[in-house]
Amino acid sequence: MCRLFAFSGAPQPLSTWLLDAPHSLEKQAYQPREMVSGTVNVDGTGIAWWPSPDAPAMRYLFDGPPWADPNLRHLTPRLVSGAQLGVVRSATPGIGHGIGHVQPFLDESSDTAFAHNGWLGGFRGPLGHALLSDFDPALLDALPAFNDSAALFCAVLQRQRGGANAVEALSDTLTNIVQLCERHNESASLNVVLAQADVIVAARCSLGVRANSLYTSVREHGVLIASEALDDPAQWTAVPEDSVIEMKGATMNVSALFPQSESE
Repeated sequence: MCRLFAFSGAPQPLSTWLLDAPHSLEKQAYQPREMVSGTVNVDGTGIAWWPSPDAPAMRYLFDGPPWADPNLRHLTPRLVSGAQLGVVRSATPGIGHGIGHVQPFLDESSDTAFAHNGWLGGFRGPLGHALLSDFDPALLDALPAFNDSAALFCAVLQRQRGGANAVEALSDTLTNIVQLCERHNESASLNVVLAQADVIVAARCSLGVRANSLYTSVREHGVLIASEALDDPAQWTAVPEDSVIEMKGATMNVSALFPQSESE
């Protein structure tokens, strides 16, 4: 599991939500309030950001908690961005440690960052084989690490390269993953975020297990999503299960992730 946040709006220092907020991502690394499994998030810290709307993403990765890198508190107040995606990691049992497993993942060719809070049951068995067998070989070569979260990212990228926009790519991927899990009698926890310079898309869903928490907040300077409220809980709204959130600039839209199934 992990804790994450994403911000879209007027440029803000990277430290604002990563380090400075009352319940910042740094605090959630050692004192999370709503973890479904695990207790702390000290296996990695990462943040992707876009210095300007027309500049490619930059990324910071560290394989420890935020406070273990003394440079982080000096750098992040001086770096500003209107699109940010941050993560602190709690390693899933059976998944390796090290920089390669720290999110957000970043695909430089599409300038897309990705984070997954959860796990995919049966990834090292028939379900994982079925998922990976559908990939373009070039995507397999580009896997940042061999784990379930990286495979989910590649599934999204494959749909984007086929012409899907960010919402379509994420929604179609999760629909396919849920169907795969149902066929293979596996469970999954699938809070995910897909981020680009001009749009951030997130989803909250699960199958067979309790869904991880996810919240939204609308501010004067922008909009936020986070695993847990980063400051006053009264300013945050819980995201319903099976929902997709689209953030553009300082606007946000929340809709059903699986509208077809709801109408049946």
